[in-house]
Amino acid sequence: MILSLLLCVEGFAANARQPRVRSQDRTPAHPVKGVSDPCAARPTPPAETGTGETSEASVPLAKLLDRTRAQTKALDGVSVTRRPVVSSQTNADQSGSLSQNLWSSRIEAPETPRDAEDSLALKRLIRQVRSVKFAGKDAGPTFTAPDESRPATDPFEANAAAATTGQPTGSTAATAVADASASQASKAQKTLDTLQQNPDQVRDPLEMGELLFLSGRPAEAAPFYAKALDRINRVDPSYDADRAWILFQLGNCLRETDASKAQETYMKLVSEYPESPWTELAKAHGRMLTWYQKSRSGPVAAVPPL
Repeated sequence: MILSLLLCVEGFAANARQPRVRSQDRTPAHPVKGVSDPCAARPTPPAETGTGETSEASVPLAKLLDRTRAQTKALDGVSVTRRPVVSSQTNADQSGSLSQNLWSSRIEAPETPRDAEDSLALKRLIRQVRSVKFAGKDAGPTFTAPDESRPATDPFEANAAAATTGQPTGSTAATAVADASASQASKAQKTLDTLQQNPDQVRDPLEMGELLFLSGRPAEAAPFYAKALDRINRVDPSYDADRAWILFQLGNCLRETDASKAQETYMKLVSEYPESPWTELAKAHGRMLTWYQKSRSGPVAAVPPL
């Protein structure tokens, strides 16, 4: 548009510079009246005064041209000054997109309830493993080579010497240890029977049930799991996860002694906690119990242990 304006202005200026021809200055086609000789001297035309008019007319056009050029330069300056603004806006947009990408990379998805249940189950398994106690390492070999310098003594003589001196021999010591361990086992069994009849005396019935279940005594662990099921608090954030686990373990303990109650416990777990990680195992155990009840008419003890 600016170029077309410049071309129009220059065209106007060129037209203005050309001398104007007046009607009085034109040579008539016919001779002047009274003059018939074509060779006669004609009157000289007056001096043209169009130059002054042309110069006077060209002055405003030149000013207009200069003004147009000045406006063109001003427009170019405005366009030049606006370009960095556009580039700065582009840089700002790029920096904004870069910061948005950085923030989006820092954002992580929140943990799902399944992850929380898995972490609780893992903690429970770790606690179960830590509750298992192993026997201490043997201090050394029990067998020692006899001294070759001394002859082997007769066992009858050793028994006689022990009888006279009153010191117990190896066989009597082993018998005493066996009797002591048997008495301790009987005391532990009596204590366990007492606790089974009164599970309220146990401070942590869930830990007791876990210990008995891992020791291969699920029938004895069932009362403690039932008591733990009654003791859990609804205010506890891990209430649902603990309740689902206790229901699953209670069904595992009852499946060898009371299959119908075990199946009822499994179905309770499936109905109350369908999203629990133990739900699928409970369904599988329930189907197995149903199949055994249909296939065999014998005692429930025929169900294989876990």
